[in-house]
Amino acid sequence: MDQYFTIFEVGAVIKDSNYIFKQDDPETIQKQIKKFDVYHFLQQVDNGNPLESNIAVYTFTHITIPQSIYDMVSYETRIAQHRALAKYYESQLNRDNYVQLLGKITRHYLQTDSTGKQLYYLEALADQN
Repeated sequence: MDQYFTIFEVGAVIKDSNYIFKQDDPETIQKQIKKFDVYHFLQQVDNGNPLESNIAVYTFTHITIPQSIYDMVSYETRIAQHRALAKYYESQLNRDNYVQLLGKITRHYLQTDSTGKQLYYLEALADQN
């Protein structure tokens, strides 16, 4: 995950059996996250876009939290999650958000074994500079 993330990004990597994400309604998911976040690891922040004010954006309350979680996850799971996030961002990619998402897609594919995708997105990123 990046420093700031939405429930849709989390949904891209979470297991299908996850209780919270079995819900289809973003508002219900947000309420469940708030209910289960008893240690206050997450903080909801303003996304800065009034047109998307119904999309909750989260950040971790301390910089060490995401790294601690990442360190506890197996190498195989990390690769799978990076691949899932890269595919999620690819599915969202369009002309309007190309520059914004290109770096995210590239960064996540670089953490996988998908050499073809790594090269493709590195070249696309280099073309932007």
